[in-house]
Formats: sequence, C-alpha cells, structure tokens
Amino acid sequence: MFIYPQYAPCSLFASSLTFFHGLIGNFNSSFLFLLSTAQTIARIVSHIFPHNMTEHKYHFDVKMACSGCSNAVNRVLKKLDDVKNIDISLKDQSVDVVTDEKLTFDQVKAVIAKTGKEITGGKVVA
Repeated sequence: MFIYPQYAPCSLFASSLTFFHGLIGNFNSSFLFLLSTAQTIARIVSHIFPHNMTEHKYHFDVKMACSGCSNAVNRVLKKLDDVKNIDISLKDQSVDVVTDEKLTFDQVKAVIAKTGKEITGGKVVA
C-alpha cells in the first residue's frame, strides 16, 4: 500500500498501533477499535490517492477499414506493459490510449504505425 507523503501519518499511525499491539497483546477492545479505525482510514486514503496517479491519455486518428485492422492495433498495444486502457472506434477511426507515465506519445504512435495503418492525426489529451 502506498500513501502520499501528506497522508503518511495515517499509515504510520496504523503501523505503529499494530506494532505496539503485537508487543503488548490483547489488552482491551478500545485499542482494537482504534487500530481498526486507523487501518480503515489508511486504506480509504490509499484508494482515493492511488500509487500511480500520473497517467497519459493519447488520441490517434487511424485509418482502419475493418475489424481486422482495429484488432491489429489492439493486439500491438496490448503487448505494451504500461498501457492501462485501449479504446478503439472503427466507426470514428480513432484510437484512445491511457498509459503509465513511462510511455510517451511518440512511443505509442510508433507501435501503432508498426501495424501499417496510416495515422492521420494525434494529440496528447492529458
């Protein structure tokens, strides 16, 4: 579980309580309630602020004539480890890709180009 530095006290507090509980043992229900509450808060904060908040969203206009074309683009993009989401529209002739921060626009564009499909445009969305 990763917590952003500003929320580290929640996680540190929960970890400290767990450590002391292990040393002292079960001594009362109030302590267990406090431990459970601190762990719950740390878990909620980690879901609100996930480990990797930085992601890139790219949009490409790609000429695709059939489902075989869109499948070819989908297949090469799925091979990339850092691709989180792929949305291909044959109707709109578009490919939207969400990646981790490691993959650049040019890298994704080059992978799509390897399929032989013509890329008529593209932009960084976010």
